[in-house]
Amino acid sequence: MKKIFLPKLKSNLTKDEQMFIGSWTDNRYFVIQSIIAKSFQNLSETEKQYSDKANTLLNMFSKYKSHLPKDKPVFRGLKFHKNRSDEVLRYRYIVEEIKVAYKFQENYIHSYTPFSTSKKLGVAMDFANRQLEDFYSVVLFFNKRISDELDLTQFSSADEFEVLIQGGLKYKITEYANILNKVYVTLEEIK
Repeated sequence: MKKIFLPKLKSNLTKDEQMFIGSWTDNRYFVIQSIIAKSFQNLSETEKQYSDKANTLLNMFSKYKSHLPKDKPVFRGLKFHKNRSDEVLRYRYIVEEIKVAYKFQENYIHSYTPFSTSKKLGVAMDFANRQLEDFYSVVLFFNKRISDELDLTQFSSADEFEVLIQGGLKYKITEYANILNKVYVTLEEIK
């Protein structure tokens, strides 16, 4: 199948693809990520309602060709609530995985499900910096990408300049810093 160039995306979207984008940008992304992480198995009733949208997302990565330069970075801000033990554990696990991958360069980290990034560093920094006294934060810089992504800038709300990165990819950590309890990580996609 020939891939459609993404600037033409809006005029080529099917109704299902439009519904998926609406679900993703309306904060249903966590349900869609959960479905993909479970490989569409043992889904809750809520997840079953969104399984067609998860399938639509996976198909969109192979249907649409990205127009973003692969050497132009995209960014992601993460934050983890300091008063929630499950989030503190996730934060510690992620930071430890990053440190090990950075120290032993033959190691890498995986992304198992699609996730949102932004073309604007300020968007990631704003997200990571909100309520900093209550949260641990991580800022990810994706400097080199190989795989196609979905630029949802024309659909995303609040000027997020949103770019979806597909799951199942591997990244090498090229830089790591922990400055005042905020972790900064630079990644490069590898085959």
